[in-house]
Amino acid sequence: MEAQRLLQYGTTTLAYELTFAERKTLGVRVNPEGEIKVIAPEGTELAAIEEKLMSKAAWIRKQRDFFLSFQPRRSERRYVSGETHLYLGKQYRLKVHKVDWDIDEGVRLERGYFHLRTIDPEDRERSEKLMKRFYEAYASLRFPAFLKARLPTARNFYDGPVKLKMKWLTNRWGMCRRSGTITLNYELIKAPPECIEYVIVHELCHLGEFNHRKAFYNLLEKEWPEWEIVKDRLERILS
Repeated sequence: MEAQRLLQYGTTTLAYELTFAERKTLGVRVNPEGEIKVIAPEGTELAAIEEKLMSKAAWIRKQRDFFLSFQPRRSERRYVSGETHLYLGKQYRLKVHKVDWDIDEGVRLERGYFHLRTIDPEDRERSEKLMKRFYEAYASLRFPAFLKARLPTARNFYDGPVKLKMKWLTNRWGMCRRSGTITLNYELIKAPPECIEYVIVHELCHLGEFNHRKAFYNLLEKEWPEWEIVKDRLERILS
């Protein structure tokens, strides 16, 4: 049975999910969504659990903050002329054009501007869908090339198949499955190429270390020594 509990660590309140199971030691895990999962041996008293958590609180907070900082942050878009939108790390101003027929709708990047053609410039949701369609099309062209360029990274520690998928993800830039499937967030097409490549390398490293323990970061450090700098740039640009 799972229960939600709170742990006060200084001025920080950590919410965690507690589960009891037949095991000998207390297990603590922070998942990529920033959720804290605690599995304790059957019969363990709450005071003993919280004492153990307090000893690991600094590590828990660091892990949670790391994952939360990695989540995409998006400012609200109005989709009006003059607004700037990103593509591969560069900002382009938007020009909205009214058209008479929906067959003429779409987005094109021409002469340093995004040209958005729509039958209803006041319909923000419609304009957002048109922009997303543009990003999806260009991500489908660019991401496979980025993955191909970085695939030799994985061959140092993984010899299985690697498959690429793309989705709009709400709380992460990418994810990896043991089957070798790498999923990238379409949102990444707005970031500079090196940031896209960093996320790809990050996910490829999970094919060697399917966790976020020290061994994973050692592998990531080996394959991309300056990964923290690029990660910080990604967060600054897509905030």
